[in-house]
Amino acid sequence: MMAFTGRVRSAVINFLPRRALNALKKIIRRRRNQRLRRERCNLTSEELSAVLTRLGVVKGGVVFVHSASDWFEGLEGGVMALLEVLREVVGEKGTIMMPAFSSTGFTRDYLLNEKFDLRRTPSQMGLLTEVFRRIPGVQRSLHPSHSVCAQGPLAEWLTQEHGRTELPFDESSPLGRLVEQRGQVLLLGVDLSVLTLVHVAEDELGAKFPVRVYLPGTLEVSVVTGAGELKVRTRVHDPDVSCKRNIAQLEGELLRRGIMQKSSIGAIPLHLLDAKRANDLLLEKAASGWTIYN
Repeated sequence: MMAFTGRVRSAVINFLPRRALNALKKIIRRRRNQRLRRERCNLTSEELSAVLTRLGVVKGGVVFVHSASDWFEGLEGGVMALLEVLREVVGEKGTIMMPAFSSTGFTRDYLLNEKFDLRRTPSQMGLLTEVFRRIPGVQRSLHPSHSVCAQGPLAEWLTQEHGRTELPFDESSPLGRLVEQRGQVLLLGVDLSVLTLVHVAEDELGAKFPVRVYLPGTLEVSVVTGAGELKVRTRVHDPDVSCKRNIAQLEGELLRRGIMQKSSIGAIPLHLLDAKRANDLLLEKAASGWTIYN
């Protein structure tokens, strides 16, 4: 059923005129916002901090944060307060990472038609990620479609090699290094469908992965940096494969094995995953022929 849904979604994206597709996105966004207004709860920074601590966020560790900040409009102080809570919970010796992906549609179309500017191109991953990107001292990786921002003692090491190899999620990428550091992935108001960590196992296995997730060949694109322009080569995910992705089917096993903790504050869902153990599970599954694309 999920694969069928994925194929329908892919067909809609491929064949609807751009204007109609944008109108459909606005309808979906409006309905989501109506739901948020009904279910949003008021909370204080102290309450959120306590919940995240109980959930198991490691002080002094490395945490990759996926978020939907709309859920937290009831938080006193808004997005800036949310960032302050994250910094308090992780601690000054900890490092926070967030996606700053620049593409919202097909990655190949974006790379062929847009130029990524390391300093200016906004994150398309929500308000929290864009505010985080703009904080002085936050490091951003060079990858033209899947850049990552980081703040903390390991920020430079986590981001410095991203975009210098053809695979966007290999061992030198921020998420690959998150796994190496035995860091965590925190989902704030979002579900497992956004879990970019799943691609680390795919890049680690390469040709041994049961599904061909990339389009053939690579793309060479220009990246604008403070020192000028440089050329970056990258593999691009095949959208016909990506639309079949169903990460939610892993939720039960992640919880049973203790790889993921799940909680909520009001109606806001919260998830916390051990990055290394989650990646090990995906490698184990792939070795038996099972993937999130089945």
